[in-house]
Amino acid sequence: MTYFSGDGITIYHGDAREILPQLNVSADLVLTDPPYGIGYTSGAMAGSSRPKDHFMSKGIAGDESLNAMREAMPLLDNMLAHDRHAYFFAAPARIGEAIDVVAQHWRVKNLLVWDKGNMARRGDLVAGYGSNWEAIIYAAKGTRPLARPRPLAVYRYDWFARRDPVHPMVKPVPLMSWLIANSTSEGELVVDPFMGSGPTLKAAKDLKRRAIGVDIDERSCEVAAKRVGG
Repeated sequence: MTYFSGDGITIYHGDAREILPQLNVSADLVLTDPPYGIGYTSGAMAGSSRPKDHFMSKGIAGDESLNAMREAMPLLDNMLAHDRHAYFFAAPARIGEAIDVVAQHWRVKNLLVWDKGNMARRGDLVAGYGSNWEAIIYAAKGTRPLARPRPLAVYRYDWFARRDPVHPMVKPVPLMSWLIANSTSEGELVVDPFMGSGPTLKAAKDLKRRAIGVDIDERSCEVAAKRVGG
């Protein structure tokens, strides 16, 4: 169902695998942060003062596997125009599997790295290295060049999720803006089938692109609508 529509931005509340086949559009970019398949749970579930029923203490729908991403791919392939690009965030621990999912449909061009800086360190506190980065799979459908000449594959944007505590795995708007600006022109359509709290949509709006976002969580749709409606 349509949750929000205005200024070239449309938000749908529902499962992307059900919503996407109903959309008769041609997308110029797919940019999304799908469930990572890591069974994510916030550390708050194991001992903070945050209530267990708080949205930040809950898991992410579909995160027990990469099936949501895998099943959405043929639908996105039908939607993405030729000579266009796609970006998928992926957990470092599942990069290989996520690349295989994307490579079944489009040519994987690069593995990008989002360097979060020194604040965002997590993982084994005793015998492991602090993890302060995430992977972004960059794929191409056809041969469209990037809008900028050979941007570097490592993007540094210091970040800690508490700066924008609206979703367990929120991404910063400037990061999404960088990717959108690299791969689209004004007026083109960006699609995010797993939009979360809507940073992709906000970035698209700021850059004068159109955008469609889908999320199965109604609260995320509410936050995204406020983000782009302001």
